[in-house]
Amino acid sequence: MLMWVALFLCGLSLAAEAKPRPRGPLFYQRPPVVILKLVATGKTIPGKDLDLMAMVEGQLGTTSNLKISFDSSKDIQVENPGVQLPALKAGETHKIRLTARWDPQKLTTESCVRMVLEYTPDTEKLLEAVSDAATFPDPFKRKALADKIRNEAAKDARKVETVEYFPFIDQYEDQ
Repeated sequence: MLMWVALFLCGLSLAAEAKPRPRGPLFYQRPPVVILKLVATGKTIPGKDLDLMAMVEGQLGTTSNLKISFDSSKDIQVENPGVQLPALKAGETHKIRLTARWDPQKLTTESCVRMVLEYTPDTEKLLEAVSDAATFPDPFKRKALADKIRNEAAKDARKVETVEYFPFIDQYEDQ
């Protein structure tokens, strides 16, 4: 009986000392470098040309070698070949106007206009942001994210971001 009491007390002391690891995400997301927006500048009216505004906003450091292009589903034609920018600083916004032509009879819920941005992030500013222990408290996950950023920079890897606009959905939200 005395042995069972000793084991029980030992188990209680072990349980009291075991500190649970803080719960959180399995891995950290990199801080946002750019924000993309693609919005209609007026009402979405079936059968009318659709005027869109594409915006790229710099968030972290100086993003370089930006290539902005547009494509769409088969039932929408976009009139804008895209743009290339040498750099975009944090806080700056680049705006592009474009027109989309579409036939409301052919429009489906999957019809969309897509903006694609290829760019080279500011590695030094990314690493500086990731080293913030208040935002990224787990040192192992923070190091893993920093290592991933360094590896991508060593390979001169470009990042790709996309955003889509769905006129079928928007035409019903305008009503």
